[in-house]
Amino acid sequence: MLCTFGSIKVFLLVAVVTSGPSNIKNAAVRVSEWLKGTVLNLLVNNATIFNLGTVDSETPEAMAEVFKTND
Repeated sequence: MLCTFGSIKVFLLVAVVTSGPSNIKNAAVRVSEWLKGTVLNLLVNNATIFNLGTVDSETPEAMAEVFKTND
C-alpha cells in the first residue's frame, strides 16, 4: 500500500509468499504499479539467515534460499 503524507510517499507493507519465482515476480509488478514510477528505497526481509555480498553480486538462487527461510 502506498500512502502520501504531504509530499512524502510511504510504502507500508507487502507480504510475499517466496516459494516460487512467479510469486516474487507478481509481487514486484504490484509494487511497481503502486510506486508509479518512483523508486523502492528499502526492502525488509525478516529472514534469520543472509549471504555476504552486495546486491550486484547476489544471484536469484542465493536470494531465494534466504527468502525460503520465511516460508
